[in-house]
Amino acid sequence: MIESELNGVYALRFGGYDDAGKASYFLLGVGVFTLQDGKLTGEHHSSIMPLANGVSTAAQAIVPAVYALGGTCTAPAELPGVWSFSIDFRSETPGQQGMHGDFAFVPAAGGVLWIVSQTSTVASPSGPVNVGEMAMGEAVKVADLPPPASPA
Repeated sequence: MIESELNGVYALRFGGYDDAGKASYFLLGVGVFTLQDGKLTGEHHSSIMPLANGVSTAAQAIVPAVYALGGTCTAPAELPGVWSFSIDFRSETPGQQGMHGDFAFVPAAGGVLWIVSQTSTVASPSGPVNVGEMAMGEAVKVADLPPPASPA
């Protein structure tokens, strides 16, 4: 598989856990992104729920958020292999902080990408700080991109 074969629009679903330092959270989300020539753009909607001792309780509120996505897709040194995404998550929800994430993924049959988080960081005055987030997801190609316009 070559990078241009991944070009398209993808529907995404993911889930996992986030440890923001003060509390642990269960994380779920969906989104849509476009891959074109190694560039990724899109958005996702996610929800987190605080966990007390690893278990959610009915009294704990679900916190929704929306993020704009921008990043890159990198092919492995040797094919076939594990590819990578490097994505900036810009919060579009007041009170929610943006972050940066690096992900490994494998193209599967039928336009499916299996994705797992590798690192997640948030900005701080002293530089990026690692956050404990572990997520796994699946993206499915839902549309091809039109071919580039021919030069006139």
